[in-house]
Amino acid sequence: MITTAQDIGELPGPADAAALMDQLLGHVRIQILHGVAALHVADHLATGARTAQEVAEREGTQPRATYRLMRAAASLGVLSYEGNRRFGLTGRGHLLRTGVPGSLRSFVLMLSGHWQRQCMGLLPDAVRQGTSQARAALGADSFDYLAQPEHAEEAGQFGEAI
Repeated sequence: MITTAQDIGELPGPADAAALMDQLLGHVRIQILHGVAALHVADHLATGARTAQEVAEREGTQPRATYRLMRAAASLGVLSYEGNRRFGLTGRGHLLRTGVPGSLRSFVLMLSGHWQRQCMGLLPDAVRQGTSQARAALGADSFDYLAQPEHAEEAGQFGEAI
């Protein structure tokens, strides 16, 4: 079937395509933020700008991959590029530090963590059925899942985030 402007109203333009593409890349952004939070990048930069090599040595990560993550985080405005392969924290970056007032680190880890990804992956089923899909995704309701000892880290992130 050929769709015409008469069939759908106004045809989408380049701005619509750009806006939708921006939304489609949201999962990439949250995973970049997850990497920064999980690997304590913001904590390593709390006292000043550092190179990816320095962060990698402190965190025990691979330097080139750490550099790519830090470049990606800079593209999101979480880190700033200071020159000479050094990165610093922006205001947003400080919000990913551990144990600082107003930190969103645990919230990022919770939203990008296993149990949330698994449940959100079944969103169409939840809408079709009008019920939570946690049991289908996790084998237990959300709170029962988080109460299991092997999920203590995720439960802690949830508790801190809430």
